[in-house]
Parts: sequence; structure tokens; C-alpha cells
Amino acid sequence: MKKLLFALLLLSSCYTKNQAIEKFCNKDTIQVSTIIHDTIIIDSVQVDTVFSQDVDSVYLVKDKIEIRYIKKYGKIYLEGKCKGDTVFYTKEVFINAPVLTKKIVWYKQLAADYWFILPLILLILIAIKIFRKWLNKQ
Repeated sequence: MKKLLFALLLLSSCYTKNQAIEKFCNKDTIQVSTIIHDTIIIDSVQVDTVFSQDVDSVYLVKDKIEIRYIKKYGKIYLEGKCKGDTVFYTKEVFINAPVLTKKIVWYKQLAADYWFILPLILLILIAIKIFRKWLNKQ
């Protein structure tokens, strides 16, 4: 009795989720485009340096760059600073998304693909019937 139950368990099978999807669904994909908006913030950069020279103090400012050249106690202090900036960019990205659709039964798919054949066959049969009547009259 145990052997019979064991054999029945081995011989019987059931679909896993993936097997059922493969058998009953088409695995189509669609390409979806999405736009990504992003912002990059560039922080300010600051650098200092000191050296000995007999030079006057100088301040340079242009757009986002500031440079200070200062003479103090016989030493020169050089300081440069670049102000921070923000960059905005937009990028379009394409994503392939899976779409599971129900499979059509083979005869329905055949009818959908070759819908014009049935009227064509009917026309041929009518033409043959008319041609036979025409031959029988002669």
C-alpha cells in the first residue's frame, strides 16, 4: 500500500508558477520611456597659501571666482575661492517592461491570422458549383 502511494506521488505532478506562466501566457515586453530630472550641486572650493615677498595686497573678483592677495607682517597670504554652482540636467531613459498576456488557443489564433481564407474557400465552392451546372446544361 505504501509503495502504491509513493508511486502515485512520484507520477503525479503539478505546475509551478513559472511553468504555468510559460504554458498559458505570452512573455512580451514593451519599451517604456521615462524622463529623469536631476540636480548636481557643486560646492565651493577654497585654497590658501602663504609665501614671503614684498608685494602689495590685491583683490580679484570675476564672476564666481574671488582671489585675495594680502601682505601682512612681511608675509603674503593668497586665498582663492570659487563659488558653488548648481547644474540641472534631464535624461530620457528607456526601460523594457515585461507584459504577460493570455495565450490564444491555436484555432482562434489561426482564425485571427487567416480570416480571409474561409470566404475565399466559399467563393471557390460556389464557383465550382456554378461551373458544374453550366457543364451539365451543355
